[in-house]
Amino acid sequence: MPSKSCVELLADELGLRWLNVDFSIEDRKQTPDSALKSRYDTLQDLDLHTQREAAWVKRIEESGSHSGLLVCGLCHVLSAGEKLRARGFEVETHIYSPARIYNWGERPRVVPKDSFPEPF
Repeated sequence: MPSKSCVELLADELGLRWLNVDFSIEDRKQTPDSALKSRYDTLQDLDLHTQREAAWVKRIEESGSHSGLLVCGLCHVLSAGEKLRARGFEVETHIYSPARIYNWGERPRVVPKDSFPEPF
């Protein structure tokens, strides 16, 4: 059995249901990613992003959940949020720096607000 992600471990700790809505390893093998063949490491494959996000929305709809938290990368926050809104979900978006929500040397944590560094 694969090890659990930090998000799944946090859900377990909080006694919350966790659902992986992303592509399986097999799905990823079957879905081309033009970024892997690009000479530029900055390229993002919009077709792949769109397909993944559509799968997330479908799986969220099928889950029957009425509320939840979708943890995704920065490149997906707005576009996935719009896809969910288009399907009738009420969406509130938040963007967190990984350093603010995860202690990479230990375990998942939420940093108290008063310990956030001041913006530039």
